[in-house]
Amino acid sequence: MKKRLLELLSKLKTFALGLLAGAKNIIKNHKLYSILAIVFVVLILCIIGLSKRIGSLKNERDKYKSNNVALLSQTTQYKTKDSLNAASIYELQMTLSEYKKYRADDAKTIQSLQTKGRTLESVTTVKGNVKIPLKIPVKDSIVYRDKVVHDTLRTIKDYNKWYFIDGYVDKNFNGNIGFNEKMAIAISLKYKRFLGFLWKTNEIKDKKCDVVNYNPYGKMTEVTYDVITK
Repeated sequence: MKKRLLELLSKLKTFALGLLAGAKNIIKNHKLYSILAIVFVVLILCIIGLSKRIGSLKNERDKYKSNNVALLSQTTQYKTKDSLNAASIYELQMTLSEYKKYRADDAKTIQSLQTKGRTLESVTTVKGNVKIPLKIPVKDSIVYRDKVVHDTLRTIKDYNKWYFIDGYVDKNFNGNIGFNEKMAIAISLKYKRFLGFLWKTNEIKDKKCDVVNYNPYGKMTEVTYDVITK
């Protein structure tokens, strides 16, 4: 009986030791899994961070390339099929603080616009001049005062769809000169192609601003197309 009891106690001891060893293994494996899980999460976070950084660097690179093209190209003047004067310029990307620094006069004007509560996206400015070749006949006009001829003035009058001039010459020219203007601003996108020459992708390569002056006497001398970035 005593021998059987000792054998039973021995089996119980062996069973208990086995349970303890199994528990230790479970705890050990659990710690290992926990460590592996933590390492995996850290790796995922690092990959996400690197992806964002790479994306940011890529955007900065594309911005630099686009701005380099814009600064080197300057304003290109050309004629449309209808012989209208036109000019084009590539977009120049800058932050709002950069815009306020390098386009201070334009930024001051924009602040006076009704844009409160809105986000500035882009600004296009156009500079130009109007040169009209004139050959206007001068006519004599009689000035009556109290039904008596008082004087004779030389009058000038001419107009068309785009300008008018109306006045008289009495030592000096007295009158009005006016101009009518109409411009069209077109923004066009050029998309990148896969491998540079295959099908078109959704990635934008550059943006271009074209301005057409419908006034045949008008000519654009400078065009800027500034895109405000974050």
